[in-house]
Amino acid sequence: MEIMRRCGGVVCYSAMPSHLKMSALAASRLAPRHWNQGEMDYCEIAHQRTARSWRSDGEIQVFSCYEQMLRDAALARREIEREQGKVSCLEHDRERVQTRALEIKDRRCDALRKTS
Repeated sequence: MEIMRRCGGVVCYSAMPSHLKMSALAASRLAPRHWNQGEMDYCEIAHQRTARSWRSDGEIQVFSCYEQMLRDAALARREIEREQGKVSCLEHDRERVQTRALEIKDRRCDALRKTS
């Protein structure tokens, strides 16, 4: 049996040793196809059997340029705050920051193409 839960702000994944080994092997194989293009890869873990099917309770994600994604999101937040005032943690503000961060990424990629 595999269990995924939060304990004091930490995600805990517990399972039999054989399941943990399989999950570790699956995680070790994760690799986005195009590391330089900001892609990600994932594998599902903590599989649970429901009345009708199997479902996954969690996943491991690997991002090719996570640090750059964080910098883009911080810049997006600063740009939006300069334009519209303080950004809250409401869902629509998160979506605005994510959309702006993708625009920033596109601008950076365009600039790199022009210099190449």
